[in-house]
Amino acid sequence: MIDRIKEAIVNRLSELYPDIIVYDEDLPADYPKPALLINVKSLNYTSLLQGNFKNQINFDITYYSNLSDTVKGDCLNIGQALLTGFDLNNYRIKNKRAETIDNVLHFTFEIQYTVRKEEAAIKMQKQELNTNL
Repeated sequence: MIDRIKEAIVNRLSELYPDIIVYDEDLPADYPKPALLINVKSLNYTSLLQGNFKNQINFDITYYSNLSDTVKGDCLNIGQALLTGFDLNNYRIKNKRAETIDNVLHFTFEIQYTVRKEEAAIKMQKQELNTNL
């Protein structure tokens, strides 16, 4: 499930910023700027009633600007655009936040979803009916 969510995030970021390379979890040593990096910050798994489970994934999308003289302004513009324009069709995004630390933008959010754990139930056996009485 995390892979599908990450794929949706990469696709949406590529739509919003087609000229920026999006990396998943690992940033190469000599990466070209500008760049976006997707990190999973934490996972929470909570048991609910009737075999349901609530999952929460916290993401951090990091933006590295290529503008050396206006890094803060660039990070501010990208952060504002992500806050207002970053949504995923199949997933609800909560608690969006954009913060610039050491000239790097951190756009954080969480996605919650519920899954049902299906247990293999014992199926009824076929029964033959004898009508010869």
